Amino acid sequence: MAELILGLDVGSTSARALVVDLDGRVHGRAAERIPSRHPAPGRVEQDPRSVWKQVEAAIAGALEAAGRRATDLAAVGVAAQRSSVVVWDRATGAPQGPMILWSDLRGTSRAAE
Repeated sequence: MAELILGLDVGSTSARALVVDLDGRVHGRAAERIPSRHPAPGRVEQDPRSVWKQVEAAIAGALEAAGRRATDLAAVGVAAQRSSVVVWDRATGAPQGPMILWSDLRGTSRAAE
């Protein structure tokens, strides 16, 4: 019976994964940097495909460090950027542009309205 949990934290600057047992003992961990772009003052963007690749790499690294596979997991817990936004194509699942981060200011005046 799988008794390991993968904790995944996807923040603005990194994706971090942690494999723990039911007693909270850490069996493996990994982190991957997520780069941001600043195309203009007050603008902060990330490439959604790159973010996904970094998340996958963090998960793979934590599982490898634990000497385990995904089938050894009983559950996955996720914490992520809740205020960032990306538009996806409904039919293909492909991102239609960059992910706009929570710290991006381009909607400030509209929000003030």
